[in-house]
Amino acid sequence: MVTFEGNIFSTINGVEMVIDVVVWKEVVGLDMGGVCKFDETTDGYNKMQTYRGMLLDPARNLRNHLGVDGLAVEDIMLVYITTYILTLRSSSHAQVTDDDLQIVYGLILGIKMNWVLLIEDIMLKSHRLVDYEFPYVVLASRFIDYFNVDVSNDTVDFTKASNEITERHLKKLRMRFVDHEWIMAGETTTRNIEQMEEDVEAEASQEPRHQ
Repeated sequence: MVTFEGNIFSTINGVEMVIDVVVWKEVVGLDMGGVCKFDETTDGYNKMQTYRGMLLDPARNLRNHLGVDGLAVEDIMLVYITTYILTLRSSSHAQVTDDDLQIVYGLILGIKMNWVLLIEDIMLKSHRLVDYEFPYVVLASRFIDYFNVDVSNDTVDFTKASNEITERHLKKLRMRFVDHEWIMAGETTTRNIEQMEEDVEAEASQEPRHQ
């Protein structure tokens, strides 16, 4: 697997695959538009401000440790989706890096990310580095089908999922399951919020109207 002028070249069973912008669009529905890296000057991104904005206690003493502990539930899930699925790495999933924060920053603000370049970078790293995992098995299968590569005689290896987000992981983050949803300790459930809103509305309807 090599890259040239933004395209990925790979040969499987004698079939040369050229994965360009057209293939990305037809196979995955992605284009080359969007942001790959945020700049503090032009995009307003700041690593520490972004992280503190995700903390339940923004005044917390960080001590140079940027972890998922202390983040709101929604932000923890965004970090885990990023580190386990979108840009998988083999370790330190609970440690938040600048690259993770940039993706989460874009997701939170609804900024279009250049997923093609981000995914290509991971694909090339997994090919170049022995200990770097390749997370896009389904994507690779779609490319193989698109180029009509015959894999009928290839060996099939069934692997066990090793990066599942399980109940144990959630409890380790001091999350608890209440009213059919996972929340951080001290957070209010959706049902409690709805009940509080109903109480406020009921109290407002009972207030005497001034003529």
